Amino acid sequence: MSEPEDGEARPTHVTETLVTAGAIMPGALVAPASTRMGWSADRAVTELYSVHYRALVRLAALLVRDIPSAEHGALVQLERSAVVDALRKLPERQREAIVLRYYADFSEAEIASAMKISRGAVKSHTARGMAALRAELERESW
Repeated sequence: MSEPEDGEARPTHVTETLVTAGAIMPGALVAPASTRMGWSADRAVTELYSVHYRALVRLAALLVRDIPSAEHGALVQLERSAVVDALRKLPERQREAIVLRYYADFSEAEIASAMKISRGAVKSHTARGMAALRAELERESW
């Protein structure tokens, strides 16, 4: 234990901290004490992690409030691949305008310059492309 300035002893090791906070019980490890004596620090941490995984994940989720689930990540990947597949079906100029606008974050003027077309044509290609994307993604969802 270390002695903080306020005089109250505080734990200095992760295990001591978890035991003090009541997050783990000192005898909660699966292996018998005689086996644990020869463990390296890595092995001990691995055992602690294995035994307390769910509680630690819940704690982390409560602390940071932004841990997405595996299901969320899978759904995002599926949606992204569906959009990319739908983009590939668009005519070249519509696809180019949409990619420059929404993926490269170009302004209409920058897109017009890059594509060597008017700003009105950029608006037209983008609007038609978005309508076609929307229709394709709606068709795929049914």
